[in-house]
Amino acid sequence: MPRVAKKIALVTGAASGLGEAIARVLAGEGAVVVLADLNDAAGKRVLRQIKADGGNGLYVHLDVADEDSWIGAMALVKKRFGQLHIAVNCAGTNIARSFPTDTSLA
Repeated sequence: MPRVAKKIALVTGAASGLGEAIARVLAGEGAVVVLADLNDAAGKRVLRQIKADGGNGLYVHLDVADEDSWIGAMALVKKRFGQLHIAVNCAGTNIARSFPTDTSLA
């Protein structure tokens, strides 16, 4: 049996790179994957490929630097699935050489 069968997984940065790879592995292991990214075209492409490979999920536009975007994305997950089991925060921002505790939310 797949390791994360029927678990709901949110992956930020899922439209490319490491986030895409993680989303694909989770889907291959049976998770329903919520792909979240700013790049809508690429995120939807990855979702189509996951579905073509027998996986399941949905794409949501998410700006990880915007609190309201998170609120909307999580409301969608709650409405659609009722719960979230796995969260992979893989989206990157381009803040040159800053340490998280020295970086404001803004």
